[in-house]
Amino acid sequence: YIHFSILIEKIYTLQCCLYFLPYKETFMQHVAKHLFFILRALFFAAFFVIPIHYFLIQPYGVITNTMAPLLNKGEGILINRIPYFYSAFKRNDVILFRDDKNSHIKHLGRIIGLPGEEISVNDGILSVSGAEQIMKELPLHGTRENTLNKIGSLDAHEYFLIDNEGVVNTRGVVDIRFMIGKPFFRVFPFNKIGEIE
Repeated sequence: YIHFSILIEKIYTLQCCLYFLPYKETFMQHVAKHLFFILRALFFAAFFVIPIHYFLIQPYGVITNTMAPLLNKGEGILINRIPYFYSAFKRNDVILFRDDKNSHIKHLGRIIGLPGEEISVNDGILSVSGAEQIMKELPLHGTRENTLNKIGSLDAHEYFLIDNEGVVNTRGVVDIRFMIGKPFFRVFPFNKIGEIE
């Protein structure tokens, strides 16, 4: 009787295992499917999104009106990263660059001084002179540097930036290491989608 009871118990246990086995397989398949989806997303991010973001295009939300009316606060734009890797920046290019004290803060500015040129301020008039004696006089409004007679010559990796209002309070000499790229396309607001000229 004892052996028969043990046998019945074994058979019942086996029946229970066989009963729950399909559900167990279904659960494992469900986990495997989600795990595959996560791995596929990570693979896509590692081999496509991250390289594109770092080497080609970065999105940016404009947070100030310093470059208005070209770029206004609240607009969403795309930044072309390629000029950074080839040092292909020219005078009057609008660029996005990182703050030298806080890399999480980004600014927009317009290049007016190129490497090797000399920057000076006299009575609120900013002058740029280079090897070809390029003179570009711009009035500076509200700048803290309008009492300086000379800012100095730019090194081979330095550019001088201002904003659209001619203010250099948050601009000035920018090392190319802090430059991110050039805005080239507006994605927001939707009624202004298009190339930035």
